[in-house]
Amino acid sequence: MGSLTLHLDLVNVIAAHARLTVDLRNTDEAMLLESEHRLAIFLAQFGRDERVAIRTRRLARFRPATFDTGAAALATQIAARPVHSFRPMTSGAGHDA
Repeated sequence: MGSLTLHLDLVNVIAAHARLTVDLRNTDEAMLLESEHRLAIFLAQFGRDERVAIRTRRLARFRPATFDTGAAALATQIAARPVHSFRPMTSGAGHDA
């Protein structure tokens, strides 16, 4: 979940409205599509079970992309220097480059 906004956002009041964002990421397009499908099914079932209205809106959708192998190798080489610790991570965010 990326963010959650409640209205009214008070500690002792049941919210009448909630807005949340979900950021699904995967390096495998088929798995990403499956996750999107499963989320849609879950939300539909949850809405029925809890008798709440759920509306969805896609804000953005990007196909998985592979980071340039040369650049990734260079980043790994630099990060592996004794003064650094690192962990390879997959991310779709462009600012991570």
